[in-house]
Amino acid sequence: MIGRVISTGLGYGPYKGTTSKGELNFPVINQQATQCGEIAKVLLENKILPNRITGEEGIKDIRILQAIYEAAGTGKKTSIIT
Repeated sequence: MIGRVISTGLGYGPYKGTTSKGELNFPVINQQATQCGEIAKVLLENKILPNRITGEEGIKDIRILQAIYEAAGTGKKTSIIT
């Protein structure tokens, strides 16, 4: 067996598990604060953010949600403008 993880990989921790090489213990951190801090660091250094966090994906999500609400309200299929 290569390894097995005991706790979920989708929660907020603490992340613990074992592998064939031993125990895994990761520190408990505030995920959102860490992410915001790293984004701020990139912006303060005048670097370009990766596309996945520039807001472009958020705009796509909003367009999808708007189409869902429109379809639910009208009972008809709705196109998503890209």
